[in-house]
Amino acid sequence: MIKQSSFIPLFLLITNTIYSQQKNPITDYKDYIENELMIGENKFRPHSFLTSFTSKKDAQNSEPEYYKSLNRKWSFNWVKNPKYRPVKFMNPRIDVSSWNQINVPSNWGIEGYGVPIYVNHQYKFADYKAMIADDMELVETYYPKNPGDVPNEYNPAESYHREFMLDETWNNKDVFLHIGAMKSGGFVWLNGTYIGYSQGSKLPSGFNITKALNKGKNTIALQIFRRTDGSYLECQDFWRISGIERNVYIYAQPKIRIEDFDVKPVLDKVYETGEFNLIINLTNHTSKNENVFVTYQVAEENTILISETKNSKIKESESVNFISNIPNVKPWNA
Repeated sequence: MIKQSSFIPLFLLITNTIYSQQKNPITDYKDYIENELMIGENKFRPHSFLTSFTSKKDAQNSEPEYYKSLNRKWSFNWVKNPKYRPVKFMNPRIDVSSWNQINVPSNWGIEGYGVPIYVNHQYKFADYKAMIADDMELVETYYPKNPGDVPNEYNPAESYHREFMLDETWNNKDVFLHIGAMKSGGFVWLNGTYIGYSQGSKLPSGFNITKALNKGKNTIALQIFRRTDGSYLECQDFWRISGIERNVYIYAQPKIRIEDFDVKPVLDKVYETGEFNLIINLTNHTSKNENVFVTYQVAEENTILISETKNSKIKESESVNFISNIPNVKPWNA
C-alpha cells in the first residue's frame, strides 16, 4: 500500500511504453511474424500479477472498481491466406456489421473456422507426410529449408473488432489493456491508432492505451496470425489451436503506482522462523518528485503477523526493500 496524504490503490504495471510510428504493421507484417528479433512492440515486460483496489476495505470485500472485462461476442473475420485479410477494419468508421460473431476468449478452430490439429512432430505447417502449405520448402525431405519462414498461402489471419464504453470516472487515469493469451502473433489498434504487437502464445500481453482512449465510445481491433517464427518454438505434443485464448480486460491506475513486486519467503536453517523479503518497484508518472509512504502487511485470517512502513522519494522509479522474520511460521506441507 502507498500513502501520499491518503491511501491509493495497490497495483502493478510495467512502464516505458513507447508508441512507435516507424512501421506500418499492415504493410510490413512479415517484418513482425518472420523476424526472430521481434517478439513484441510497445508491450510491457513480463511482471507479477496484481489487482488494484481503491481502498483496503474494497480489496477485502469487492471487485476492483477500475476494471472492465472485454469478454463477450466480438465481430470476427477469418481468411486462409493473409493477402485476403482486411486492412482497414481498425478504422472506427469502417462498417463490420456483415462479419460473423465469435466468443472471446475461445479457440476459433473449435468455433467452426479452420481445423484444430493435434501433432507432436513434424511441424504442423511443414509435415512431409501431409504438406498443407505448398510454398514451404523442405530439406532432406523432413525439415523446413528456411527456419523461421512460415507459409504465405496457408497462414490463417483472424481479425477481431468490438466497441466498448467508458464513463467519466476513468478520466485522468492511466488505462491499460490486458490480453491473457493470443496465438500466435497479434497486432492491436484502439480507435484506429496502432497500439502494439505481441508474440508468445501462452503469455499475457499488456499495453498502455491511455493516449489513444476516447471518453465514451471506443473501438478495439486485433489481427492475429496463426503462424509466426515463434511457431518453431511451440513444437510440443498438444493441440494446435489459435485465437484469443484467455481473458481480455482493461484497467486503470493512478499516476504513482507499484510497478512490480517480488516476494521471497524462505525458512531459516532449522526450519522454524520464516525469513520474509519483499521488493517493491514504484513508478511515478507525474512531472514532480513525490514523497510517498509504502506499507505492507502479512496477515493470517484477521491477525496481522508483520507490518512495516517506509518512506520513499520517487523521481521516475524507485525500489523499496522490506526484510522481516515470522517466528514459528507454518512451513509448506503436502
